[in-house]
Amino acid sequence: LRSEARQKLESMAAQNKNAVAITVEYEQYSLTLDADGIGLDYSASLEDALLQAAQSDSAAALHLKPSIDSATLRQSLNALNEQIPSHAVNAQAEVQYTSNKIDGVVYYQPYWDYTAGENGAKIDADALEQQIFDAVNSGSFNTTLTPSVTVSEPEITVDKLKAQYSLIASYSTNYRFKGTSSMDAAAVENAMARDANISKAVAMMQVTELKPGKSFSFNKATGERSEKKGWALANAVYQGQGYRKEPGGGVCQISTTMFNALLRAGVTDISRRGHSIPSDYVTTDFEKGLGFDATVDYGHIDFSFRNDTGSTIYMFVYITKNKSSNRRKDINVEIYGQKQDGVEYRCRNEILEMTPANDESKYEYEVDKTMLASAKPIQIRNAHNGYKVQTYVDKYVDGRLQKTVYSELSVYGVIYPKFKIGSAVITPAPTNTPKPTATPVQSEGDGEP
Repeated sequence: LRSEARQKLESMAAQNKNAVAITVEYEQYSLTLDADGIGLDYSASLEDALLQAAQSDSAAALHLKPSIDSATLRQSLNALNEQIPSHAVNAQAEVQYTSNKIDGVVYYQPYWDYTAGENGAKIDADALEQQIFDAVNSGSFNTTLTPSVTVSEPEITVDKLKAQYSLIASYSTNYRFKGTSSMDAAAVENAMARDANISKAVAMMQVTELKPGKSFSFNKATGERSEKKGWALANAVYQGQGYRKEPGGGVCQISTTMFNALLRAGVTDISRRGHSIPSDYVTTDFEKGLGFDATVDYGHIDFSFRNDTGSTIYMFVYITKNKSSNRRKDINVEIYGQKQDGVEYRCRNEILEMTPANDESKYEYEVDKTMLASAKPIQIRNAHNGYKVQTYVDKYVDGRLQKTVYSELSVYGVIYPKFKIGSAVITPAPTNTPKPTATPVQSEGDGEP
């Protein structure tokens, strides 16, 4: 008898499932669901029905109670929600550019532009689920239902996006791009060439997105820096011997500015090498900038880093006019990403050793045979003191020091001045001796012997 009851109940469940064709209509949009689409199931109630049938021996006890799987039903209803054109629109963020002119040259500055989301309509899934359950439970397997519709709000708002794209850190340095009347022609030419190189490099790396674990290479971003690639000749530090003209000279100031912004953003996986001569553009206080410069030399020295912050970061690089001088421009680097409330990274350095470049026995001289030996020596290389510096980045939380997250030793060798001296001497012009006359003239007061 029990097996007969089971067979009858299973047949009833199968018939009910096959009969399910529930149509949900909203305006001109509709969706028809079968038993699988609503997650209809009788297995749990089947055993209960068998137990009740065994206890009563009554055919009336053979009644199945349906159950509906909410997850399955909600997934099916998503198809209808997607058809409705008035569904909510998420807020969006995209990079836009503002332009500004500096002495007739147009520069572009990136910024985040936000578009607010829009409310929409969505099916009231809770109410519709109850409607479907009531219909199935009452035996209305083939029916049409009109769902209630509620306001749907965007999942992504402008506030959420602003938290995702917060300004974490920034750094700026400035440089001369225009000469003065007191500068010689060579210095003015170098300033202009340097400006051209910096402008060219900045335009190549204005916006960089780096997901967690991804890396950035300065040399890959600019490519080969050579004259044939359009890079100008400008002064660059050369092997601890001073400066010499190189294609792309001056772009180290960009990598240095990046380095300082990244450290303040908490990026510590950085591959960097300092110059052989301390840079004077890191900060207005020369000594506080020691150890915080980063040189590049295509094919030999790169500046690179890996995003080890745990979230996506964005690096903006752009040029603006300096507010204090109309002969200077600013290089600006901004780091955006998920900001940690109360967290701050502070940079500091410690000068371990300083070697003054005042030992005259180590001054260098270059002889110029065309220059007079008596002429005043001409200085052709400036002196630079040597330094050994330890740099640190400390992590603070709510103003309290937590730990040092970055430390590096930088060594700048002492560079002694070099002078040009002459070796040429003045040779007196020859003089003509007068010929004696036929009758010598005797001086007054002189007697003959």
